[in-house]
Amino acid sequence: MAMISKDLDYIGKSLKDWEKSVLSVVEIIRSKKDKLTLENDSQVISKSLFRTVLPDDLKSRTYIGVDGGLIKKEYHGIDIILTRAVAVKFDFKDGKLYDTQYIPGTFNEPKISVINRPMYESDFSIKASLFRINEEISIAVESLSRSPDILLLDGSVVPHPQSRPKSDSELYTDYLEIVRLYKTLYEKSIKKNIYLAGVVEDSRSTTCVDLIKSCSTELSINISILETVKDTHFLFYLLKQGEMSFVFRYSKKPDQNLVLKDIGQNGNNIYSFYMKTVEFDRPIRIDFLSETNDTDIVLNCAKDIASYVLAISTHNTTYGCPSVIIEADLRAKLNEQEISFVENSIFSSVGNLPGIFDLRRNRRPL
Repeated sequence: MAMISKDLDYIGKSLKDWEKSVLSVVEIIRSKKDKLTLENDSQVISKSLFRTVLPDDLKSRTYIGVDGGLIKKEYHGIDIILTRAVAVKFDFKDGKLYDTQYIPGTFNEPKISVINRPMYESDFSIKASLFRINEEISIAVESLSRSPDILLLDGSVVPHPQSRPKSDSELYTDYLEIVRLYKTLYEKSIKKNIYLAGVVEDSRSTTCVDLIKSCSTELSINISILETVKDTHFLFYLLKQGEMSFVFRYSKKPDQNLVLKDIGQNGNNIYSFYMKTVEFDRPIRIDFLSETNDTDIVLNCAKDIASYVLAISTHNTTYGCPSVIIEADLRAKLNEQEISFVENSIFSSVGNLPGIFDLRRNRRPL
């Protein structure tokens, strides 16, 4: 253990030095923010590096948050997927929460899918993801009838690229149904004048950092350290509580992004920004749909969404996510007991058939 202790000491010192280097560069960038010409990059919409957000007063505001839970299990001959999607509606009056509703209901049974055909493990993961997304976006579309001011998804407002199977895959039909649901969600939210945004809690993107690097050559500082950091790490230092980053296009070339191309015209109107809602948590990324790509409309849309989100995200100094999303997550979450119930029910019905034998890795003798 003496050798690993030395390695850990070295790692600890390296991490401290790394953090100090990131902070020193961020401090210089913040002090010289007016010299950054962000507008020279076509992906950047705002001119300023960051700005202060004024939280909504919640005098009369309705939020809906949507999230989905997922649990899956492989067996010898079949695979089982359970998912549950929930929309939570928060109504505020005079700065206080006065009513909460759940869609489709307060207590919702999970949906189940049993796959009894051979499937690669990677395809099974995509199948499970598409099953969950289908339930989530279906609930989101349904909840628009409640006429919220803003609808928040847990995660982006576009499907993750990893959820897109190849066009010759048997899962591609499932994916096309997802695309159809997203298109419906976009069209109805625009028609009803409802803001649509997605809250990405743990973004691994470097888009924001890359844009700043490309626009900061005039600062005459060594920014090579920024090659090693993600957006949320960098912005944790750059942004103060209640500040948002510049607004940028979700994709620099939406016409070359396969998912955005599948979505169609509204794929060109997806934008993003980061916001630090509380002092001791990392910034969240917010992706949103604008009804048009007109700069003034996009920036006004971002300003309102930031104000709405900040107003319900400051309840915990170390966890800065919107409360309506947290509640949706709690209601949608699935646990092992629920899939055990399904498993036991199947056993009771058909017996311990070979097709539902547990995998060997789950039943090794102690």
